[in-house]
Amino acid sequence: MADVKSAFFRFKQLRITPLLESGVTDPSGTAVTSSTPKEMSVAFIYKEGEENEQTAGDGSIFCNITEADVPKGADLELTMTTVEYTIKEAIAGGTVSVSGDDNIGWEMPTEASNPFQLEAWVPRFEVDDSSEGKADGYLLITCPYCKGRVSDGDIGEKTFMMDKFSIKARSNPDSGDAGYSELEVDDLS
Repeated sequence: MADVKSAFFRFKQLRITPLLESGVTDPSGTAVTSSTPKEMSVAFIYKEGEENEQTAGDGSIFCNITEADVPKGADLELTMTTVEYTIKEAIAGGTVSVSGDDNIGWEMPTEASNPFQLEAWVPRFEVDDSSEGKADGYLLITCPYCKGRVSDGDIGEKTFMMDKFSIKARSNPDSGDAGYSELEVDDLS
């Protein structure tokens, strides 16, 4: 069940760090950074707790058991402002191909993509009496264990192709870190 949704716009930076299936950083991988993410929506996922009533022989309720909903992580929809093949490869797998000086492309993966850590820096704004917001640091969004795929692409304003990704962010099996966190920071790191 997806209960709560958030949306973030005007990113300053996105970093994808490759992981092994176990959740540890892939020693042979290289983090990929982009400064062109457009927006990201977040739907928090919960496993609904069960409710059960125990009745006595006369039909009266003598016990009511209610389990709490358990957070599972978040489902993300990430939209880029342009096509970035290295980001596409880092999130969805596949292979970036280069031929010659100007020809670059991407081939769809033939198997499931590897997990990755996603970090996104979104500007925080301080609102003053004039209702004009001024930048005041960043909100660092961290998803420590993600799996992604290419989603429906979109032709923005019928001029430019934009990549769109569906990402499942869950807790990291190695560190146990929660599937989604936000932290106010002063600078990009």
